[in-house]
Amino acid sequence: MVNSVLRRTISTKIKLPPQFARNQLLPVRSTTLSNELNGILNTFKPPIRYALAYGSGVFPQKSYTYLQDQPTPMLDFIFAVSHPNHWHSMNLHHNPTHYSIPARLVGSDSVAWLQENGPGAGVWFNVQAKINDRVIKYGVVSIDSLCNDLLDWNTLYLSGRMHKPTHILRDDPRVRLAQQVNLASAIRVSLLLLPETFNEESLYRTITGLSYTGDFRMNWGGENPKKVENIVERQIELFRILYRPLIYSLNLISSFNPLDNSSSASTTYEKGVFVQDYSPQSRAKLLQKLPIQLKERIRTSYDQQSNLQQALSSEPLSTTTTPQMN
Repeated sequence: MVNSVLRRTISTKIKLPPQFARNQLLPVRSTTLSNELNGILNTFKPPIRYALAYGSGVFPQKSYTYLQDQPTPMLDFIFAVSHPNHWHSMNLHHNPTHYSIPARLVGSDSVAWLQENGPGAGVWFNVQAKINDRVIKYGVVSIDSLCNDLLDWNTLYLSGRMHKPTHILRDDPRVRLAQQVNLASAIRVSLLLLPETFNEESLYRTITGLSYTGDFRMNWGGENPKKVENIVERQIELFRILYRPLIYSLNLISSFNPLDNSSSASTTYEKGVFVQDYSPQSRAKLLQKLPIQLKERIRTSYDQQSNLQQALSSEPLSTTTTPQMN
């Protein structure tokens, strides 16, 4: 019910208060980088509704150090557009070398079809594109597909990517609202995976690990097995900006120690303990508000267990009813 109302709201033109979801506006390390990212975005002629930059080229990870003898890291972008077919048609005209030769030959209709129906989670990537003397990779997604994934976790591809720090270059109210739902979902799922007491860093590691769960690259050497740890440790302050306001407003943590939201308290806050309500009623409420696709997968996996429907229902577990004896 809640998700259907959100979907109707997000599918229409909406106006949000200026201060809504400002936790999503994460800074980059320098004005020079900010100008470079915006300069690259502004070279694109087709209309882009929402744009973000992400990855180690934007937010360095612990294992990465900038040395003169190392190549400059690739810059990664996601562009959300209203009409992928029209967008690719324009972009093929202005930036044909961004596309592979087969993509150029088949044209924008086929590229847009493959984007929406192929194995790429609704995203078309152009890699190794060179703009302003920088090598970039950018993914193109329809604004509708992006919002649906943020709300429902249809693929957990972009929604999982956006659990981690990103730098918004061009904002859109539909995406901002859907992203706030996505962040809240990440907190709820992580609480179901965490013990009753845990520290702040454990929460962020759990959130970050959601999008890597089942990723074959983590098991077969394609990714650094300490990737999650490296991301969180280097970007801990960005995670705090992104998630602390939601942690407080959702009221899902029953106590904090110490309770201090100032940036100067970061060292002591790491050592503090979060305590969540571990009662069956509280766990059931977390289950109720899971993204639709995740909830359906849980139903499918445990449809033989008689107590699942009770756990997902809105009624608290009865403590007074006794079983009937025949």
